[in-house]
Amino acid sequence: MSFTELFDVNQCSLSILACIFLTFSYVASLYVWRSTLSRDHPSTIKRRFFSVSVMMLLAPFFVQCFFTGETLSKGNLYEQLGLRWSGVVPAIFAPLFLTAILFLGPLTMQFLSGIWKLYAEPIYWLSSWQDLVWVRNHFMAPLSEEWVFRACMIPLLLQCLEPMTAVFVGPLLFGVAHFHHMFEQMKAGFEFKTALMISTFQFTYTTLFGAYSAYLFVRTGHFVAPLVAHMFCNHMGFPNFAEITEFAPLQRVLIVFNFLLGFGLWCLLLTPLTNPDIYDNRLHWEPESLVKIPIVNSLEICYINKYYNTYKIRSTMAQLCMLFVLVADSIIKRLKDLTHSVIYESWISLFTNCISLYKFFV
Repeated sequence: MSFTELFDVNQCSLSILACIFLTFSYVASLYVWRSTLSRDHPSTIKRRFFSVSVMMLLAPFFVQCFFTGETLSKGNLYEQLGLRWSGVVPAIFAPLFLTAILFLGPLTMQFLSGIWKLYAEPIYWLSSWQDLVWVRNHFMAPLSEEWVFRACMIPLLLQCLEPMTAVFVGPLLFGVAHFHHMFEQMKAGFEFKTALMISTFQFTYTTLFGAYSAYLFVRTGHFVAPLVAHMFCNHMGFPNFAEITEFAPLQRVLIVFNFLLGFGLWCLLLTPLTNPDIYDNRLHWEPESLVKIPIVNSLEICYINKYYNTYKIRSTMAQLCMLFVLVADSIIKRLKDLTHSVIYESWISLFTNCISLYKFFV
């Protein structure tokens, strides 16, 4: 029996409080060891490995206490955490391919500079696994963060929030959890303003990535899906746009073009490549024959049938989703169901809503 059923308290409030507790517990586990050593010192890294390992071990038992009977009736604890065999192969390769497309620009830079040749050397990978900083950044950090912030938290949020709402709410805690780096930066000699600016930037891009990662988890129903995406992103790092100027003029054009192409393809392929049917996912998402799109700013739900014959979309968020779904669907169906008038009407309506939102806030 869950705490909700035992004490008859509000399920949504308890689930959110449990997620907040997990967030602070994860960060606190990193600082349970008092030390003046830097975060990159081997002793600090080993101690934090132990701390987050204990956190990962205890988190599922903690989360299980807050699962309702209705949640567990859809899937047992392991399935709720994304640990299942059905659909695991596409859950590994499809998100990895999708994330690589998003990094098409940086990958082009690596190809032109010849860095990719380094990855073909076995000695590179052998030496990397002996580097604790590399292991932390590429393995332990993604593993522990995805386990706590996606596998454990998202099922809790889905007990009271619509899938797309949970996708955007959960990552806020993930972003807040990265603010602890601000204290380490100040300890390293950075001024308060500088440390705050760096941490705010980290909060922004970690929250955005967290939303993408949560979306992968909810759509695929697999823990491994956001894990491989997180590992790949940590390996690539945040794109260094200043490096583009170091290439020849024609190469710069190619790099910039691939940055834009990669983002465009990622937007178009995000929906079809995360189709829950591919991963046999019936845990967190409606069947694709009836796509459920929550409209965050008006708190209402619009339903679009599988062939998109109904266009009752009245929010900016939903119209963006509708436009991307239509374009992605046109690629798969070879323009069978998409007409120019549909795109035109969608853009006009979207533009009108953007103006309305601007007038509302300004």
